[in-house]
Amino acid sequence: MKNQTEVFESWLPIFSGFYNTIWEISEDFEYQLKEDVSQDYVIELLEKNNIPLENWENVIEHCWNNIDYGQREIDVVKQICDLVESELKELKMIDSLQYENITYPKEYNFRNNSGNIKILLTAENISNIKEYLSKHSEEFKKHIEDSYSSCSGFISFHSSNYLDWINSGNEEYFLNGNHKLGAVLSFILNNQYDDNDTLEVSMYYNVEVYTTEYLNYEGMIEDYKKGGA
Repeated sequence: MKNQTEVFESWLPIFSGFYNTIWEISEDFEYQLKEDVSQDYVIELLEKNNIPLENWENVIEHCWNNIDYGQREIDVVKQICDLVESELKELKMIDSLQYENITYPKEYNFRNNSGNIKILLTAENISNIKEYLSKHSEEFKKHIEDSYSSCSGFISFHSSNYLDWINSGNEEYFLNGNHKLGAVLSFILNNQYDDNDTLEVSMYYNVEVYTTEYLNYEGMIEDYKKGGA
């Protein structure tokens, strides 16, 4: 029984989405491309298309329409999944974590992107989670009240009573539905590292995704030419 696993669907802790976050492509990207003007592949590309070297800055103005944003975002979230999985496995809270897909809200006023994941738990993992929530009940109580209490402009769809989350006989139990397990694991990570932003920034510097790998240089050249160059 101890080694048998159950599969749960939920959302990826720590990841705050792409819109207006550290995971969004920096506006400095265009500046970084300017610095590439001395690179051999840039010189060859410009010579091949009979474009003077000094026109490189005009070419890269078309970079934003020639980035494979979708694939970059998938690769970013997959790497965050690996990092979050490593942290939670070290704490013995999960057996494994698998990337599923990314959700995109229709509007970004109140929501951001989210990573959908599958989480495999053993009976030991579930016991460890319950033990952690019991040991840190005061912090968990405050977190649930702060995060799920309805207020002006916000209607909560989940209980703000932390006892409901840890009572297996309650429909608000953290293993019921798709939201609560991710929320509980997010709490555990936040509580361990005191500050979600600190852990997210740390993960940011460990994600090896480079925007230039998703840039269509030929497409950028074509757009430059269409602009009447």
